[in-house]
Amino acid sequence: MAIKRDLALDYAKGFAIVLIVLGHLYFFSDRHVDSWVFTICNTIQIPVFMYISGLLAHRSIDRYGFRQLVANRAIRLLLPLLSFYIIKGIGLHSKFVNIPLSEYKHGLWFLIVLFEFMVSLSFVKRLSQFTRVPAPIINVIWFGLVTIYLYVLPRGNIFNILFCVNLYWHYYLFFMMGYYSYKLYRFMTWYYVPVYLLFFLVSLYFTHVRGMRMFVPIGNLSSLLLLITVFKNGFRPFESFFSKLGALSLQIYLLHFTILFIVLPYLPVIDNRWMEFVLYLVVAFTFIFLSVGIAKVLMISRVLSLLLFGIKNK
Repeated sequence: MAIKRDLALDYAKGFAIVLIVLGHLYFFSDRHVDSWVFTICNTIQIPVFMYISGLLAHRSIDRYGFRQLVANRAIRLLLPLLSFYIIKGIGLHSKFVNIPLSEYKHGLWFLIVLFEFMVSLSFVKRLSQFTRVPAPIINVIWFGLVTIYLYVLPRGNIFNILFCVNLYWHYYLFFMMGYYSYKLYRFMTWYYVPVYLLFFLVSLYFTHVRGMRMFVPIGNLSSLLLLITVFKNGFRPFESFFSKLGALSLQIYLLHFTILFIVLPYLPVIDNRWMEFVLYLVVAFTFIFLSVGIAKVLMISRVLSLLLFGIKNK
């Protein structure tokens, strides 16, 4: 029996993918400096995805054994990684080695880090069963070891770059928050929304106006709790629309980069920030609709659906 999708989580992913596409428009057009819109997008987008991925990891780990889980995640994440790695390498007219040696892998880092999360979480669970040490304690120890490793070796270390260790470290806590989210349920009520909103606004002020990067994690955490709490308690305008985007979020994420770099040279520069926001918002939704349309066409083919998106069509 197929597992019924959680519309609230799909909605959150759909909302986040809009922020990702919009944020990328600002960043790659070099209009992100001093932009409130980019700051908000950059604060919210990825932590939401990592939290939801951790939340859904329970189902995958409980459903599959360790080896089967790794095999399934390899198909779901590493096949698209390899396929788009080849596509991007050809499109850039450069040696393929240039992409792995870049920190963000032209957007493909997300697939690498998510696969590493699933594998390490599965390993932690097995180690917990073998040693009878509670899994949360092992997770804390593991995160501490990764932190020490990053402080000992420079960020530009080849191993760090190839396996996105810094990004793994940065988002692992959000993934684990999702995995242990049942402990947060009592804090996900309307009663706490003003608190999360206050912390979010304060963090935006200190990061955007004061330039104090130490407040970025506070913004990540407060925005995540704010959005998940609001969506979980039924506030989901345009639910059908955003839920459909959430269900296709990985396809949108992978395809929008290609469209973005084709259109990017033709985007006009507008000095008025409000007019720029309206333009970029329209362009972002255009990219999303195009990505959804292209994905649906490509997914008609079983082979392309598997190679590009890791989805086995029946």
